[in-house]
Amino acid sequence: MQSNFTQRPRTWYETRLITASHLATRWLGTYVPRAVPLLMVVGYPKSGTTWACQIIADYLHWPFPRHSLLPVACKAVVHGHQCITRRMPATVYVMRDGRDALVSQYFQMVRQIPDGPNPTMTRRQRRYLPTLVNKQDVAANLPAFIERQIKHPSAGSANWGRHVQSYL
Repeated sequence: MQSNFTQRPRTWYETRLITASHLATRWLGTYVPRAVPLLMVVGYPKSGTTWACQIIADYLHWPFPRHSLLPVACKAVVHGHQCITRRMPATVYVMRDGRDALVSQYFQMVRQIPDGPNPTMTRRQRRYLPTLVNKQDVAANLPAFIERQIKHPSAGSANWGRHVQSYL
């Protein structure tokens, strides 16, 4: 029996549609904020931005579209991980301690790797978990993951410090 939390992997086409939709929605909210009133909720990945979006959307009685394939054309709460710029419309920034966010990101990535010694890994997993031989050895794997995330973040163009600095 399959868990409710298990999702099938997205196809390349679906991923491209979602990315294009997110960029189009962000563009509309940034350059035409009066025509399309969006409330952006932004934060570093694994900081609780989705949860904050759900709470804010419920409070405002606004929709919170998730994985929409078309740009939002009405007022809505929009989730994102991009760095904040001055052009962005009304924005809520969710900040979580960087240590917690990175540990959460580590365990999410490791959960997708099969058990056992020398597991088969995707190129992306191997890039961000370069020393992983056994996923049960957190003491050896976590420091290498954190060091890699600081130098070359897997989620976006900025590490946690630069991401928070864009808000401050």
